[in-house]
Formats: sequence, C-alpha cells, structure tokens
Amino acid sequence: MGSETDITVPDGVTAIGKFSFDGCKALTSVTLPGSVTSIREYAFDGCTGLTSVTLPDSLTSIENSTFLGCDSLTNVIFPNGLTSIRYFAFQGCDSLTNVTFPDSLTSINDFAFCLCKSLKFVNIQAIKPRYFGNEIFQNTPVESVSYAGTKAQWRKSGWPFLFSSSPIVSFMGSGEDFVINNRMLTDYVGTASDVTIPEGVTSIGSNAFKNNNILTSVTLPDSLTSIEDYAFCGCSGLTCFIIPEKVKHIGNGVLNDCTSLQVLTILPINIREVGNLLGNTKVRTVYYAGTEEQFMESSCSGVLAQGTHYDQIFFGYSPLVITAQPQNQSIILGKPVTLSLTATGDGLTYQWYYKKVGQTDFSIWNGRTHATETCTPNATWDGIQLYCLVKDSAGNTEQSDIVTVTVTQAMSITTQPTDKTITIGQPVTLSLTATGNGLTYQWYYKKKGASTFSTWNGRTHASETVTPNATWDGIQLYCVVKDSAGNTEQSDLVTVTVTQAMSITTQPTDKTITLGESVTLSLTAKGDGLKYQWYYKKKGASTFSTWNGRTHASETVTPNATWDGIQLYCVVKDSTGKEEKSDTISVKVNLAGITITQQPQNQNIIVGDSLTLTIKATGDGLKYQWYYKKKGQTSFNIWNGRTHATETVSPNNTWDGIQLYCVIKDSSGNTLDSIVATISVLSVTTQPKDVTVSAGSNVTFIVKATGSGLKYQWQYKKAGQTA
Repeated sequence: MGSETDITVPDGVTAIGKFSFDGCKALTSVTLPGSVTSIREYAFDGCTGLTSVTLPDSLTSIENSTFLGCDSLTNVIFPNGLTSIRYFAFQGCDSLTNVTFPDSLTSINDFAFCLCKSLKFVNIQAIKPRYFGNEIFQNTPVESVSYAGTKAQWRKSGWPFLFSSSPIVSFMGSGEDFVINNRMLTDYVGTASDVTIPEGVTSIGSNAFKNNNILTSVTLPDSLTSIEDYAFCGCSGLTCFIIPEKVKHIGNGVLNDCTSLQVLTILPINIREVGNLLGNTKVRTVYYAGTEEQFMESSCSGVLAQGTHYDQIFFGYSPLVITAQPQNQSIILGKPVTLSLTATGDGLTYQWYYKKVGQTDFSIWNGRTHATETCTPNATWDGIQLYCLVKDSAGNTEQSDIVTVTVTQAMSITTQPTDKTITIGQPVTLSLTATGNGLTYQWYYKKKGASTFSTWNGRTHASETVTPNATWDGIQLYCVVKDSAGNTEQSDLVTVTVTQAMSITTQPTDKTITLGESVTLSLTAKGDGLKYQWYYKKKGASTFSTWNGRTHASETVTPNATWDGIQLYCVVKDSTGKEEKSDTISVKVNLAGITITQQPQNQNIIVGDSLTLTIKATGDGLKYQWYYKKKGQTSFNIWNGRTHATETVSPNNTWDGIQLYCVIKDSSGNTLDSIVATISVLSVTTQPKDVTVSAGSNVTFIVKATGSGLKYQWQYKKAGQTA
C-alpha cells in the first residue's frame, strides 16, 4: 500500500483504523465512501504527499493526530454532521490555508490546528460548540475569521479565546460587520463596551485587557480560578467588578488605574493569593460574601486598606443569581401572558427589554420593572423576544435568557363548505376557510347507506377537488380543522348529489305512412329527472309550434291529411335545467292511397349510353313529373317534358352526380314523392392504343376517365379466341 498514490476506500467500510495509512508518503489523494463515520488515531500520520482528501457526509469524528504532519494538505472542508475534532488532528499541516467548521461541530480538542503556518482563513458555521480545548490554534497565524452568528453570540461563545495568540486582522459576522483591528484578543475586546467570558475558561492571562478604555463591564465565568498580573489594568471605563467564587489566585495590579471603578464584589471567602489588587484605584464600596472575621483572615485584608482602596465595605453579600429563567410563551390573541423569573441577591431591581420581529435592537419596556409582568398582547407581539436585566444593590447585573412569545390567532372556521350538485364525470370542489395558527385539515365522508364516517385519506387541505363516480350520489362530508395548539373545530356537514349527464342516445327518424295509419315518434335519452316536449311545423308554416300534451319520449298518433310533410323535433330537459334538442324529422302521408311499388334506382352509366329511369305505382288516374338537381345546385328543378313513369335519356358529362325524383299525382290531386336517385356518369377521356412490341418486352396500356367512384377492370381476348 505504501507505493499507491490515489486510494478509494470501498463502500461499506465504517471506520478508518489506527495507523491505516501511517507514513504513506507517496499517497496524494484519498476518497472515503459514505459509510465511514470516524477516522481513528494516526490514520494518515506522516502522509507528506497527501494534497486532498474527500470526507463523506457520514463522518462524525476525526480522532487524535489523524492528519498529523500532512504538510502538503492544502484544503479541508468538513461535512455537515461532523461533531468532534480531537487532539493534534491537523498539527503541522503546513500547506493548509483555510478551514470551515460546520454547524454540527460540538467539540475541538487541544492543539487541533497548531503549527499550521499557512492557515490564514477560518470560516465558522458552528455558533456555539460545547467544548473548546487549549491552544487549538497555537502558533497558527490566522488573519481572517468568518462567523455565522451575531456579534453578541461571538462574545458569549468560546471562539474569541481560541485566537488569543493569533494575529487576527479582520472579522466578518452574520448580518453585521466588525473589525478586529490589531493583533491580540485584548484588541478585539477594545471594540466592545461589555464582554462575557464563556464558561470553561479557568484563567485570565497577564495583560489580557490592559489599557482597554472602552470596556465598561466584564462578566467572568464561574469556572475561573485565577486572574493574572495586570489583566484589567488601566480599564478606565469599568464601574463594577465581580471576582467569581472559585478564584484562588489574583496577581499584581489586576485593577490598577481603573479610575471609574465604583463597586468591587468579592465572592470567594478565602482567596489564597492576592497581589496588589487596587494600585492607584479607589472604589466606593466593597461587597464581601463572607463575614468580617473571614475577611480579616483572608488574604484580601492584607492588600485592601479602607480609606486607601475603598470607602466602605459590606459583609455577608449574597451574589446575584437568577434561579428560574423566564420561559417561551404561546398564547391566543386577546389572552393575557405572564413573564416571570426568580432571582436571589441583595436589593434586586428588574428591567424588562423587548425586540419585535424585524427590529435589530432591544428596547426598554417602559414601566415593566417587576420579576413578574402580565399583559395582554396584540397581534404585533407575535415572535417578540424579551429578557430581563436584574441588578443588585452592588450594581452587579445579570441578564436572563431571551424568550419568545408566539401570539396565535383564535381558531375559527370563517366560511363553511356547502352542498354540491354535479353531473357525473364533472369535478367538484369542497372548500372552507379558517383563521388560526399552524392549521391542518382532515376531511371525512359517509356514503349513502353507510352508518359511520370514514377518514378521507390524503385529503388534508382546506380545498379539495375530486371527480366523483356514481357511488358518490348522496355522500356526506365534513372537515376537522386543527391548530398548532391542538384545538379542533368541525365544519358543517355537506351533501354531494351526483346526477347523470343528459344526452339523447337514439334520435327519432323520418316516417312515411298511408292516410289512416298510426305513426309512432320516439327517442331515447339518459339523465336525471328527464322531461320531454315535442314541437311541429306543418308544410307551409314558417315557425315551429308546441305540440300540446305530447310530453313523452314516445308519442303515437293517427295523422290526418294536413300531416303530409310535417316536421317535428323533441326537446329533452333534465333536473338541472339542461336542455338538448333532438334531430328534426318529417312525416310523409300517402293521402289517396297512392303506393309506389318500385322506386327509381341509383345508376352508373358511360357517356353516350342511354339511361332509363323507371318508377311503378298504383292509384287512380296517375300522372308523373320528374325533378332534377345537378351537382353544385341547391334546389331541385322541374325536368320539363319528363312526365312518364319511364324516361330514357342519353346523359352528357354534366350529368355526373345528378339527383332525380318523381312526383306522382292521382285524379283527386293527391301527390306522393319518390325517393331520390343519384346518377354517376362515366366518361373515357383517353382511349388505350394499339402497341407493337418485341416478345419479352414490357408494354403499357393507358386509359383515362372521369366520373364518381371509378373502378377499373381490364379484359383481354387472345388471337383465335371468340370472346
């Protein structure tokens, strides 16, 4: 393995074990699969040729000295999901130029990035990891830091103290830009009037905040055990200073030349080592947690002289402690909200602050100066943030947790769903509107004949659209609305009526009858609640009239002589009012008993051939008159002189597509029309010609013709054949 340059670890491997690639100097790149969750101790120690490594999203930890001495490694992007980087993990990675810490990171151990001489830029997405080791960036010259949080979050995190030995040049924060102008952490503090040292810090180094004249307040952590020489010397803006309870050592000149210092609070009862604490500084008041006897026995009394270093001292001081923090609140608009905390200490006062959504800074909540405050918020309070600043008689302050008040609107259904009547195959939309916060919806149904309602699976919106089938007719539905607080309200119950789409499925047809015979006019239709009305127009009338009393799908009548040539149609209407009109039909009545026994027939002829049209009928004193309509004409014409039952003619080309019928009239003047016959006239425009060819050669015969629906069939007769 020592000679390989590029390695891809196979999928399924969950950990890169100890010393797996230790000393593989030829190795230049490594790709790890998505199954790897940890890289163990010294896995890539001394891989001096390694320039890149692909870390999978599954990786959660990088153990001790994993990439120790990988001095060709130029860039590492840690996956979101990484939680810990252990001791010396990247020590001596000389070519490493930038590092991004993901927001999932919770701990970084000692010396993780020490001696990385090219590391200039650090991108911090992890706003507040739980654990920081010592000297993480020792002898690493970081020049620029990008931080995902705010300036206030930066101050309260442990990050500033990681760069105490780094010559930081600039800093970019989330939503606000600020610059670390000089070279040390104390210079960063110089840009802030108040500083909170995070928990876990045990020592404030020598000269840490020396001569910072902008600093007005500093909060030291409970974990602090020592304050070294001149740590706050010359901080002329400090007015109050609290020495935490666990401090055992105070160096010389810690508060020298703090000319504005008014109150000094000493919480440790027995400090073993105290230097010249207040050189050239005199405070107004000292508060001491122990008794006077304990003070006199402690090292403090030896270096603090009343009149020289302070005007008065109070014993038995109870430190300010918030024992119960205010809590986030969620209320319904119009209901009161109570914000409260509890604290212990001497002479406590309270002041609440607020910041509404969209505001960048907190404001004093005027008149709200009690540990418990009750008010009835309006809608603008939704998302408001609040905290309380508690102050004791010594001037020490403690800020409570920041809490958020969520104001929800009282849940109410403002528009109910309504009954629906639809035609089968058409979509239907069921909807309601409601007010409230975080609303969810669930529809329920009960079909006709069912005894209980069922959940309408997947129907979880205020508006639902569906195309019902026939089983939906008579279905009942309602919706249950639920808000983020768990309150529910049931909508009105609605009914969906599904009707069948109306259509005429069988049209009425023309009728021909003999006078005195009955005739049945009928149609069929589908739909709901259908009604029928027939209409008629007799020969010579200009408009249709209602056929009174004829309101059925099928009507039977025995016509009189006036019915000959009558036209009729029926209008069908369903229960929704939708109408559909049937085809218009006609009834022919053979008034005098004229009977056509043979109708004229459609014929196909060739130009030049004779055409015979024949009609046969029975009746008294019959007379005939033929009518024609050539192709392209809109009405029939009298065929002058053609007054016989049989007529013969030799058509020309203009006859192609001609239509003809005959009107028969008896001695009483009654008439009867024949059916219409169509004549197709064929004309050969190009005749085939004789051809002489050699045996075995192809021969082509061509014929051209005009006419309707032409078909061709060639005939032949060989030499010697008679037919």
